[in-house]
Amino acid sequence: EILLSMIAVTSKIKEPLVKDHRDLAEQVEQLGAGPNTGPVPKNEQVKEVALKMRELEKQIQAEDDVRDACISGLAKTTDEEAVKWLATAVLKSAVPSDRAAVAEVMGINRWPGAGAALEEMFAKEKESLVKLAICESFLRCGDKESVDTLGKALLDQAWQVRLAAIAALRKIGGKEPVGPLIEAFDKEKELRVKTEFAATL
Repeated sequence: EILLSMIAVTSKIKEPLVKDHRDLAEQVEQLGAGPNTGPVPKNEQVKEVALKMRELEKQIQAEDDVRDACISGLAKTTDEEAVKWLATAVLKSAVPSDRAAVAEVMGINRWPGAGAALEEMFAKEKESLVKLAICESFLRCGDKESVDTLGKALLDQAWQVRLAAIAALRKIGGKEPVGPLIEAFDKEKELRVKTEFAATL
């Protein structure tokens, strides 16, 4: 319970940091495209914003490190009651960070029936955070049975989920992922994601 509550706290702290980082990235883009006006040279303005971005990246990484440590702690849980609680009550929790944590633990520990449970979970899930965790668990498992679900993840609205699905399909390899990858590649608009599609194919 303590580990799960810590994960929830890191998610709350990280959310505004990520938003600020995204805003600063847009600011750099605008500065690069705009004319060189004002008393401060454009390159100095870009440098100042880049330094702020670097500081935010350190803070975001610190929160990620705490979350990873919590997940690692949960994955080392061997107590039967605790594992049963994670697999039932927490998996159905209304808190997205709880569901995401359990999805990750399922992939790390490769719980019996984890693949089928994760597929069922993905079909009902609406939160990108949890979908991302499910795709990362499929990446750890590398089972061909997950290709259909990962094919749906390739069309998800969140680019992070799409990237995670591509990585999982790359690990699975073989002929099965080719069809879903080609189909989704044609619909992809983000250049970064398109590049990953191409490399994977």
